[in-house]
Amino acid sequence: MLSAKADIPLGGDLEQDVYPIVVNPFRRQPVDVAFENQEVSPRIRLELSSNVYQPGETLEGKLTLLEGGNLRAVRLQLFLLEQAAGQGKVIGTTSGSSVENTQMGETFEWPRDNLLAAREVPFRIPLSPQTPCSYTGKYSSTEW
Repeated sequence: MLSAKADIPLGGDLEQDVYPIVVNPFRRQPVDVAFENQEVSPRIRLELSSNVYQPGETLEGKLTLLEGGNLRAVRLQLFLLEQAAGQGKVIGTTSGSSVENTQMGETFEWPRDNLLAAREVPFRIPLSPQTPCSYTGKYSSTEW
C-alpha cells in the first residue's frame, strides 16, 4: 500500500491509499492509477505511472495538492501488508487472524510551503530485487 497523509492541525488527518501489484514472472496488463480524496479541502491527488511492478523496478508517480486548506505537511510511505488466518484450538481460541503492516523504504514528507509552491511533486520508490510479490491464498495474503 502506498499511503499519502495530510497532517491537519486540530483535526482529523486525511489519508489516501493506493494498492500497486508486484508480480513475477508473468506479465499483467498495467494501467495508469490516480486517486483523489473526497473531502473538499484539503484535497490531494496520488498518481502512479502503473499499477503493476516487478521486483527490482521503481515505483514512480506524483502527488498533487489540489486544495491546500489547513494542512501542515503531506507524508508518503510504502507499506507491505501481510495477512494470515487460521482455525483450530490453541489455548481456548477457535480461530484467529493477524495483519502485519511493514513500512518499506524511506518516508517522504513535504511541508505545506513546499507543496504550495510546487503543487505537483514527483516521487520515485525503488523496489528491491528481493521484494515479495503480491499474493492471495486461502489462509494468507501479501499486498502492497
